[in-house]
Amino acid sequence: MIAQGTALGTNNIMSVATTGEINYPLQSAFYAFNSATDTDVTGDATNYLIICNTESYDQNSDYNNSTGVFTAPVAGKYFFTGAMTLFQLGAGHTLGGSFFTTTGVTLNCIDCNYAAIRDSGNNLIVNLSAQTIMAAGDTCSMNVLVANSTKTVDVSGTNGNTFFSGYLIC
Repeated sequence: MIAQGTALGTNNIMSVATTGEINYPLQSAFYAFNSATDTDVTGDATNYLIICNTESYDQNSDYNNSTGVFTAPVAGKYFFTGAMTLFQLGAGHTLGGSFFTTTGVTLNCIDCNYAAIRDSGNNLIVNLSAQTIMAAGDTCSMNVLVANSTKTVDVSGTNGNTFFSGYLIC
């Protein structure tokens, strides 16, 4: 074990198991999900920041579940992943984008005709992932924008099928 102070077992920053696994208990990592459906948030070209308000874990407390924004504690390479389930997509919703917005950079993950790929119930599941370099204090959020029709698109909060997650790679 390696600790922040002289007492091993308190404020550990790294531990190595006899089997070789390495654990970094202070390494930034979070997983949060949307606990309630957000109704009529986009469809008319509104850029909607998805707030995943329920944390399963937030190691290092870098994700704000009231704003939906992760703040990098240190400079480094970060990996983000997420998913969103969209309800009530109509035939006119022919432009859709799902992306991560970081300080100074938009990481487009899915950009296409959402009406063409929705299921027969007018729903769509979008999965996102991206790696990026961040400076200490940079932020990241997960967003969706659907356009060319009316503001009827919902973001699901059912069974945690809309989530946002990330961690510091190195």
